[in-house]
Amino acid sequence: MAESLMRIQHLLTSAAIALTFQGAASASDLCATPREEALIQSYAYDQRPGIPLAIGARNLEIPEAVFASGMKEGDVVGVMATPDIATEIWTSMDEAWGADAKVGLVFSPSNQHAFALPHLLPVQVDGSEDGYLDVYADDGNGVHSHIQLKYVEAIYATDLKNADGVSETKGISLFGPDGDLIISVYASIKGDVYSEAAENGFATTWDLIASMPQACE
Repeated sequence: MAESLMRIQHLLTSAAIALTFQGAASASDLCATPREEALIQSYAYDQRPGIPLAIGARNLEIPEAVFASGMKEGDVVGVMATPDIATEIWTSMDEAWGADAKVGLVFSPSNQHAFALPHLLPVQVDGSEDGYLDVYADDGNGVHSHIQLKYVEAIYATDLKNADGVSETKGISLFGPDGDLIISVYASIKGDVYSEAAENGFATTWDLIASMPQACE
């Protein structure tokens, strides 16, 4: 009897573990398949060029990280993140963009809604709790963000041309394990530049991400 109870407990525990991880994405799950890549590029280049990632991902009903991974070479660079990598990339934004840089912050809860906020860049503050990236804007008078680093799965920089082939949508996006957006920081959207500081800083952060081992290669 005791042995049977132990076996049942073991089976229930195993089932619980399986259910816990059933919805968790592996790194490969956040990379577009050839079929997804074709759909993404048709949408992003033929139908709505220059559109922010959140809009395309919502309309195609795929995780935003997957949408980013399906862009053409030269228009995107991205990495699978670790706490150190995420901190290094945000530090680049702190230093190259600066606390006075005007940016566009985009949030997309559950990959189904989109909020775009013109704002100053949130930068790191002293005294962050271990495991967190605490970034505040406007000397603490603006957005307060508390990013749990172990749940940052991928980071992409995207530089997408508008229909005119000239104006651009440039942004840095952090994604969670399910591929949904944590936060995007845009230097420009469809040619509307938030600030010269953001534009110039974006190039530096792009180069940093490009120098790292790339996701989905």
